[in-house]
Amino acid sequence: MVSKKNVLLIGDCHVRHTSACLGVMSEVNVDYIRLNDLLKKGNNDEFIEEFESKAEDAEIIYLTTPYRDKLLPLCEKFEKKIELMPFIRSTAFHPDIITCRTKDNERVFTLMHNNNSAIILYGFLNELTIDETMLLFCEEVFEHLNYFNQWSRSLTWARSEERLTNWPVLQWYQKWVKDGSFVHTVNHPTMNVYIELSRFLLAKNGFPEKFNETEIVIPDPGLRYSVWPVYPEVAERLGFEGTYNFTMPISIQKKYDYAERSISLREFIEDCFARYSKIGIDNIASENFEEGRFGSLMGSKAFNIAMNKKNTKTNHPYSVLPDYKFWRRSVTKLDMHEIDPVIRAKFPILQTDKVATAGSCFAQHLARTLKQYNFNYFVTEKPNAELSKEQRKKRNYDVYSARYGNIYTTRHLVQMVERINGTFIPNDNAWLRDDERFVDPFRPLIEPNGFDTVEELENSRREHFDSVIEMFENLDIFLFTLGLTEAWRSKVDGAVFPLPPGVAGGVMDYEKYEFVNFTANMVVEDLEKFAEFLFQINPNAKIMLTVSPVPMIATYEDCHVITSTTYSKSVLRVAAEEVSKEKTNIAYFPSYEVITSNFNRGRYYSDDLRSVTEEGLQHVMRLLIRHYMLFEDDEIEEINIHDIVCEEEFLDLV
Repeated sequence: MVSKKNVLLIGDCHVRHTSACLGVMSEVNVDYIRLNDLLKKGNNDEFIEEFESKAEDAEIIYLTTPYRDKLLPLCEKFEKKIELMPFIRSTAFHPDIITCRTKDNERVFTLMHNNNSAIILYGFLNELTIDETMLLFCEEVFEHLNYFNQWSRSLTWARSEERLTNWPVLQWYQKWVKDGSFVHTVNHPTMNVYIELSRFLLAKNGFPEKFNETEIVIPDPGLRYSVWPVYPEVAERLGFEGTYNFTMPISIQKKYDYAERSISLREFIEDCFARYSKIGIDNIASENFEEGRFGSLMGSKAFNIAMNKKNTKTNHPYSVLPDYKFWRRSVTKLDMHEIDPVIRAKFPILQTDKVATAGSCFAQHLARTLKQYNFNYFVTEKPNAELSKEQRKKRNYDVYSARYGNIYTTRHLVQMVERINGTFIPNDNAWLRDDERFVDPFRPLIEPNGFDTVEELENSRREHFDSVIEMFENLDIFLFTLGLTEAWRSKVDGAVFPLPPGVAGGVMDYEKYEFVNFTANMVVEDLEKFAEFLFQINPNAKIMLTVSPVPMIATYEDCHVITSTTYSKSVLRVAAEEVSKEKTNIAYFPSYEVITSNFNRGRYYSDDLRSVTEEGLQHVMRLLIRHYMLFEDDEIEEINIHDIVCEEEFLDLV
């Protein structure tokens, strides 16, 4: 009979809850020591005595990282047994939580135990009324206080814990956030976190997991204590819904005889003000509010906007608007590189998200940025390992998530889906080139040497369709760059092609093919039809739309190419706005505005006045990284800019 393994966990409440999970999930003998309780007593002898008695029997000792410096020097005898396990915390969901102390260094308690609201305390210390303090809970104030930028700091913490422990902490953070907050307060995780830690510990040591539905046996222990709400404005930035309902610990509910554990923001403010009043303003430590973001809040634009909301009847509608809504404040007064038209991201792009790209040539820059930052760029149509890097590029591997080439129009995108589903079988199956080789009319440049036979082409197409449907079914985020409204289509069945017949294969026959310039209504209809398809097979997917800032290389309309470009980009921009405006799972990213707006004085275009400069691309990608990939500005590197593959160039090879 195999003896049970003995595992000892040392840390704070994390180890108590992880120990409980391990006891249910496995047959491991697990014990724990709440180190912080002993350290508070200041009696190292008492700790060492308890530690040594348990460590003698343990085969493995796990120590949570915050205590490594305090414990390891005391326990050299067992150093070889000790490994580090991560400490899970995040300020992203509850950036308003602080601890408050009196000037005698005593903790100030509230209905949420030792958790205080920085904004409520600020309101009290500045002698605001309860109503005025309520007004501070708004987007403008949160922006001023940097409450919206805490997720990147949480990821920095995750990276640090990962380096210390070699546990996949960063991956976990990005997985957990998809379901909302994974902490009840800053450092009190939800039950799924303890289960994940326990499962990894078992797998790491080769211990079998006997039971995988731990949450059925052990209720979330954190739900007995304070559950701080994720404020709606903060939650929206992280991709879920928030609330202002505070959940008191059960012990406090009973102590004060509350009928319900949940209290509103106003109730919480009223109670905090009453408690602070008993202590007295002069007896509360307030140095943290004298400098930094809180120090500059009083009299700031954010503060004035918040306060003016109670007096909106006496102000004109524009008097309380934030700076980004005014040209002078958000454009004229700023350096060119500081201008940022991205007000907020509808959802984050996490490193664990499977991100797929498609669209016009400009989308290739988005893909390369994702790769450079080690995001999960999702490619389902992969090359043979024997192909060189140059061969892969020529054959359109890794240019996009699948080998569909550039998809310039929304009709082409919709028809690709319809062809995969079998609801649309176009009359044009293969085009013959001058060299007697065949090309796919819908991917005419995908194979530079063409295909020997139609059968070979069809086999390639089937493999391609399999890859595309795999991509749509499994992706998390689909980045699509809208490029053109002009196209050529079949008069027989309406099939739309990326290039007109005769450019890269086939023969132009005006009896069979016609020019089309799509309207805004047509593009909206196409985008809605595509979104309906995607969300039906992949309900959790998200779409990011952007408009290519690259002008048309040629127009078939009887007008100047500048006029046609303006029409085309205007249609695409309007359609993107209509489709994305009211939907939380479809976002618009303003690549087009950054490159084409007059604030850059034309510096974001090369000498041909069409190609985007490296400086312009850096600006666009910097905003993508900051708002969607959630990196701090000082973490953003220069983006690697390379040549891109663009079939449209073939229209001007004369």
